[in-house]
Amino acid sequence: EEVRQRAVELYGLMLKYYTTPCYFPPKVNPETRKTKGHSIIMIMMNVSQIMREIDDNPRYDKMIDTCLDTLLNDFVKEDKKALMETVNADGSFWDSPEGRFINPGHSMETAWFMMQEAIRRKDRALMETAIKITRWSLERGWDEEMGGIYYFMDADNKPVLSLEWDMKLMWVHCEAMIALVYAYSYTGNEEYFKEFECIFDYISKHFADPGHPEWYGHLHRDGTPISQIKGSDWKGPFHNVRAFMLLTQLLGDLVKGNYIGGVFE
Repeated sequence: EEVRQRAVELYGLMLKYYTTPCYFPPKVNPETRKTKGHSIIMIMMNVSQIMREIDDNPRYDKMIDTCLDTLLNDFVKEDKKALMETVNADGSFWDSPEGRFINPGHSMETAWFMMQEAIRRKDRALMETAIKITRWSLERGWDEEMGGIYYFMDADNKPVLSLEWDMKLMWVHCEAMIALVYAYSYTGNEEYFKEFECIFDYISKHFADPGHPEWYGHLHRDGTPISQIKGSDWKGPFHNVRAFMLLTQLLGDLVKGNYIGGVFE
């Protein structure tokens, strides 16, 4: 109970920071670049989903509704077949290197957050949009030549400013696997499960370090480790542990014949 109450208090503080202007100093001058980003919105949605499980307060559903509305109306761009990382303040497409920037792993992570919400609400339209985002992200992000999912892409296939764009990161593949198993469990389409197996095969061959604990976090494009470091500011246990916990549950349900699609009937 003490830990639960601490979480409730921390969420309240986070909500205050999120909704009160000027609590966080802007990263860039808002007079020159009036934009908004994907990251904080998707994380606020997910944290609210988690908090809703331990605290009976309508503020969580209210925040989830707000985040979903912003993501679906401002960041999901049908014409680009992408979920953008940065858009203009009014939600319109920003034609610049930053505005064309796509993070496939981030998009698929948001997609399965949406899938979880769609299951709770029995919302087929939301589920199908999330699956579409997953499909877009893999189509753009998969490296047909060397395997694995690129870190960053450009919506118009122009050069990406970030020099690490062609790296392969463990967390990206974790989020892809979760989204694909959810998609398979909803649709029953074997292609999604084959893609999941393909990614699992890739991480087993390239991210695992046989005979040693933990996984490499960062690979060159060719699948070789950039360094032997397995814990750093940018690579902790979060994504992998969460992925294997969720995948164990989801695959266990599938073995029992409990497909998500049945929830919507």
